[in-house]
Parts: sequence; C-alpha cells; structure tokens
Amino acid sequence: MFVQGRAAGVFFLRTVQGDPELRSQDVAFANTIAQAAARVLENEERRAAIYRRQINAGVTDVLTGCASLDALDRRLRDEFERARRYSLRFALVVIDIDQLRDVNERLGQPAGDRVLAEIGALMQREIRAPDFVARYGGDEFALVLPETDAQGARRFVERLRQLVARHTFPDLGRSQAPSLSAGVVAFPHAEVLRPEDLFTQVEAALERAKKGEPTRIGVAEGS
Repeated sequence: MFVQGRAAGVFFLRTVQGDPELRSQDVAFANTIAQAAARVLENEERRAAIYRRQINAGVTDVLTGCASLDALDRRLRDEFERARRYSLRFALVVIDIDQLRDVNERLGQPAGDRVLAEIGALMQREIRAPDFVARYGGDEFALVLPETDAQGARRFVERLRQLVARHTFPDLGRSQAPSLSAGVVAFPHAEVLRPEDLFTQVEAALERAKKGEPTRIGVAEGS
C-alpha cells in the first residue's frame, strides 16, 4: 500500500489449513480495501501538511529564515512578563542595514534580498540558544537577548559588525559589505511599563544612531 509514492503498509492474505484457496475475487476485494485505506491516509497526510504550513506561515519570515514580526511580538511579551515576574533583565536590539537601498538601486532587489538573507543567516549562527532574532522591517532585524544588559547588547552589535565586514557577499565587491546601525534598550527601564514601550524606546535609540551617534549604536537613556 503506497501513500504519496512511499510504501505505507502491507496487506497479507493467507488461508489456514482446511480453508478453500483464495479466489481472484478475494484478492481483488482485498486490493480495493487496501487502495481505499491508502486514499484515507493520503488525505490525512495532505491535511497535516496544510496545517503545518498554516502554523509556520505566521512564525518564519520566508526570505531570511528568521522569525516573523508576529512571532517577535509574542516572544517579546513572554520575555517581558518573565523578566518582570522574576526580576530578570533582557535587551531588545533593532539593527538597520545602512546601504541596502543603495544595493537595491544599483544591482536590483534580488541582489538586495540575497544580502538581507545572508545577514539574517549570520545572525542566526551568532546568537546564543536563548536568544531570538526576527525580521523587523524591510531592512531591519530585531533581537531579544535574555540576561543581557545594554553593554552586553552593544558588544553583540560590535561583534556582528565584524562578522559582516569579513563576510564575502557574492553580489558585492570586496570591502563593500554593508554597515549596520543599531538601537538598544535594556529592561528593567523606568519608562518601560508595557512591552509596547520597548519598541518606542528602541526605535528612538536607532533614530539617534542613524542621525549622529559616532558609533552608530544608540542606547535608550536609562538602559
């Protein structure tokens, strides 16, 4: 019995001593039963695959393989509640790829998408097991770093910058790796009373980084 080209089971027909031999009609009937069972299993396989796609659709960003914005929202709320309840700390980082728009204009969006995907893959390899990375916008990523203060988050960004600078991007020439700007907010924070407040703080910090911070890393005041 085959389901989607794979052997899924075997029907074994036999007689015991004293029974009449199997007739062709008996074999045909058994074959009909086997095919009906295979169709039932195949339908269940399809339903399960559809369910898995529906579940994954809201969890992973297709281009980068990082988590989606919805998944980030859920994770950040969970981390906020855990830190608040048990007096723990964590950091939220938003990273902007500075020259991605220029890459899109010069080489086309497919090239920009490949750069974006490679940076997403670098981040996923670099983070620790408890950390979380998601695609935050067109050219931005967000990271949730448990048990990390503002200085630890800053060190992570600096380490990531070094990795990106050394990385060979097939669509870019040597020494043309994009630079990164980052905003950082650490919790606990006096002005963060709800998970939504973290986004307000980190986006303001990122804006400051892009407008004039010498290191292009903005840290929310009070972090």
